[in-house]
Amino acid sequence: MKRLAFTVLCGTSLFAVSASAATDSIRVLLLDGESAGAYHNWQLTTPVLKKELEDTGRFQVTVATSPPSGGDFSNFAPEFSKYQAVVFNYDGPDWPANLRSRFEHYMEDGGGLVIVHAADNAFPNWPAFNQMTGVGGWRDRNETSGPLWYFKDGKLVSDASPGSAGSHGNRLPFQIKTREPENPIMKGLPNVWMHAADELYATLRGPGKNMTVLATAHSDPNNKGTGRDEPMLMTLTYGKGRIFHTTLGHDVAALSDVGFMTTFQRGTEWAATGKVTQKVPAGFPTADTVSFRVDIAAMDPAFAKGSATVSLGSRSASSIALPPQADSESLGIFEGQSDVGSVTPPGTLVYDPAARTYTITAAGANLWSTIDAFHFVWKKVSGDLSLTADIDFPIKTGSPNPHRKALLMFRQSLDADSIYADAAQHGSGLTALQYRSAQGATTQGIELDISSPKRLRLEKRGDTVTMFLSMGSEPLHQVGSSIKLPLQEPFYVGLGVCSHDVKVTEKAVFSNVELKSLSPAAADHLALYSTLQTIGTEDNSRRMMVYTTRGRFEAPNWTRDGSTLLFNQSGKIMEIPVAGGTPDAINIGTATRCNGSHGLSPDGKWLAISCSMPEKPESRIYIVPSNGGTPRLITEHPNSYWHSWSPDGKTIVFTRPDRGSLNIYAISAEGGEERALTSGNGISDDPDYSPDGNYIYFNSDRGGNMQIWRMRPDGGAPEQVTSDDLVNWTPHISPDGKSMVFLSYEKGVTGHPADKDVLLRVMSMGDRKIRVLANIVGGSGTINVPSWAPDSHHLAFVSYQMLPD
Repeated sequence: MKRLAFTVLCGTSLFAVSASAATDSIRVLLLDGESAGAYHNWQLTTPVLKKELEDTGRFQVTVATSPPSGGDFSNFAPEFSKYQAVVFNYDGPDWPANLRSRFEHYMEDGGGLVIVHAADNAFPNWPAFNQMTGVGGWRDRNETSGPLWYFKDGKLVSDASPGSAGSHGNRLPFQIKTREPENPIMKGLPNVWMHAADELYATLRGPGKNMTVLATAHSDPNNKGTGRDEPMLMTLTYGKGRIFHTTLGHDVAALSDVGFMTTFQRGTEWAATGKVTQKVPAGFPTADTVSFRVDIAAMDPAFAKGSATVSLGSRSASSIALPPQADSESLGIFEGQSDVGSVTPPGTLVYDPAARTYTITAAGANLWSTIDAFHFVWKKVSGDLSLTADIDFPIKTGSPNPHRKALLMFRQSLDADSIYADAAQHGSGLTALQYRSAQGATTQGIELDISSPKRLRLEKRGDTVTMFLSMGSEPLHQVGSSIKLPLQEPFYVGLGVCSHDVKVTEKAVFSNVELKSLSPAAADHLALYSTLQTIGTEDNSRRMMVYTTRGRFEAPNWTRDGSTLLFNQSGKIMEIPVAGGTPDAINIGTATRCNGSHGLSPDGKWLAISCSMPEKPESRIYIVPSNGGTPRLITEHPNSYWHSWSPDGKTIVFTRPDRGSLNIYAISAEGGEERALTSGNGISDDPDYSPDGNYIYFNSDRGGNMQIWRMRPDGGAPEQVTSDDLVNWTPHISPDGKSMVFLSYEKGVTGHPADKDVLLRVMSMGDRKIRVLANIVGGSGTINVPSWAPDSHHLAFVSYQMLPD
């Protein structure tokens, strides 16, 4: 004797809430009305269907009831075009020609249609409707309505045998078999699952045009069945329109089945949008277990709430009751909330389902350094996704803490020292992308010189986390805040609040919250963005975003007064305040195609550039006044690339490639004879004087792989400085001589490529200890030239992001 188990689910949020984002509501028209027989009680089933859609948070449902048989249809004129999908819970009178025509046009123009159970009995004499449903039954249908459709030997077949259409046995539980596992509606569903007691439709007929059968059920001959695998779930197209057809759902008991609800909710979303964002609920039925929602079943007055009985024939049933989760309904699209670290009193969440707002109140010392303390409302997820919200601090009077934080966060665990990335809006209005790259590591951040954006988004694509924002009516856009942060799946995503004061609670309101799964972006739909940032070289320093734009720019220099940064973009030399703003081009006369080899003299009066001139198209070194002017030629020979001034301003060192090799040369700042400082067939590149003038630091592969070296100013006494498994380039010594920054590729990288995962590393020149300053996407263009600030405690660099266009 086979035992069939039942899982009784309590509470709407257990299975109805989308595991993806709740985006803008999908407008749905639920159409019902007089049934051809009293056995289809639409007055009971319509409220159930409406609740099941609205419980997801994805749908806004309007119900329209048609006139009864013999009624006046002249005033029944639903505005189909207002809705993204129409759900038919209808097996009533035929429609007049003008109403049928309007609905056909709606579907041809891209409308969505969902057929539930006996709705496929309707309109036997309306050819377009029967094409939309694919198959139907009863109402005098026969072989003239189309062939029978069923699965045989694993394939969908049509059968033109004569006979009537539509049959079913007694209502019993039965297994459903997935036929199209990669279809978005079916993605993630088990191969076989048990459906609650229902009518198993068989011998359905129709044109079957543009029809894909997603799932079947075996029609048992011992229960008046055909012995065939009959279609249960289907998708079809009509013009530009999409149709989801489910033959399941005879009554409230069948509609309360979690398998029905999941496929109905996902099928409706697909019919409306062509996509499915809703995840498979944890309580989805198995091959031997029926799962149903007790609160849905209780919408039938005949159902005694808290118990369930099903006619099982010769089979016996057992019940498994899951305890209700009383607080789950207050979490919206999330599934849990926790105090991370020390938070007293405990943080709280108030979710308003009508307004879809999340109000979090919490204390907590900080979200920085190595330990966090905040309240976190979360969901466990996998894959690529984005979290978007409007953020407001409602307490604006008195003396609220300017350092309080409201957060959108990806987090590896709920440990206080966990890896994480967040988009943090502070009470002062400051906005930052914060992150901890390893458990227990010191938090770092990229701060923006803006105040209180209207809307924030945190996006994860692979190992890249990017912050987007909008200040008002403009679309969300990237702001140069992007980091590399590997997270192991599953991880947490959610909202958080920290008061920045252990003795005080602060409150933040998150509205218009969207959690979306992201599809991989096609390579031809990615755009390159460049971002100029500064970073402090202390262990707990922040990065400041100065300028970001689409396209490539390179190689920042700091002016001698510390107020301005120079860089090259589109063949020009640009300048921008360190505090941010709009860059301006420096006057360099007729020079063009300037590359990432430029820099100011020690006294700040002159700017060396590597550019082309109309009469000299190859790169040569020129000098112009630092405030702009006519270029003066320094190197007569072509393919010359400036790298450094001597501390006394009298000598320039530069590089020149020659048949695969690259060597370093010196020349007077007034021009004249060149002197080779290195020779050979290898690569010696990126020379930079030490502040005392005693050494020139450079990178070279003369030892086998690319490492940092130094030599005397005359090229003598070469000495290797770094020796590790990484590929090291572009050394620059700080003005005080105490530190050296350089760029490191992973082992095996050849050349000096752009747009790679690289490390900015700093060596203490006293003890030669090295530490990582930042992990970025960069390489060529990041720190090609000296980029230290005059204070020796800050650096400028350029990172790059490939983002969906």
